[in-house]
Amino acid sequence: MDYVYYPVMIKASSPVTLDSASVTYADGVQVAGSWVAPAASTAGTGTVEGWPAPAILTQGSSVQWSKRVPAAGAALTPGTWYNVFLHLRVYPDALPLKTDGVALTLTAGGTQHSIVWVDHVTFKKAC
Repeated sequence: MDYVYYPVMIKASSPVTLDSASVTYADGVQVAGSWVAPAASTAGTGTVEGWPAPAILTQGSSVQWSKRVPAAGAALTPGTWYNVFLHLRVYPDALPLKTDGVALTLTAGGTQHSIVWVDHVTFKKAC
């Protein structure tokens, strides 16, 4: 089962390079891709099932999917809000499982920082 998970928006206060975006460790969840995009004025966050990304993301107004760039190496402009998108592949034989958030690694002023944005998400077996 594939999902696009975009639970967090970030804003840098100084020039930052995003080195990686992932989820906290969860056996049975693979991050198949990660991106950032400038947030829309009506920005949204959430989780949607499906891959390729469904029309609610690609054609909706709450995110700017068409402006996404790979998270690894993305230069974040100070003062701009960004959505963080993760393509998660969840293996059904590992269900139920959960992850506790998004792990970001970034470099600012030559120093690398790690940040975890806490968001408890549970993937359950079908009812």
